[in-house]
Amino acid sequence: MTEYVGNTFIPDFRMTIHDFFIQKAEHMLHNTTKSVAAIRDTLGYENPEAFIRAFKKELHTTPAKYQRLYRDTLS
Repeated sequence: MTEYVGNTFIPDFRMTIHDFFIQKAEHMLHNTTKSVAAIRDTLGYENPEAFIRAFKKELHTTPAKYQRLYRDTLS
């Protein structure tokens, strides 16, 4: 039973957490003037490359490029 629960729910939970952090990063990059590094730190990513890979996997661009797309709208 424990193995079934672990194999069934843990991967879904990890993906839910992952999705939450990427959505939060997207929101912060779009709506704040914080640096990518500050946002990464706020979200608890210790490894800059891991943050960039995770973001790029979901949104097909880097956090810095994404932020540049929207930076003009904040000025």
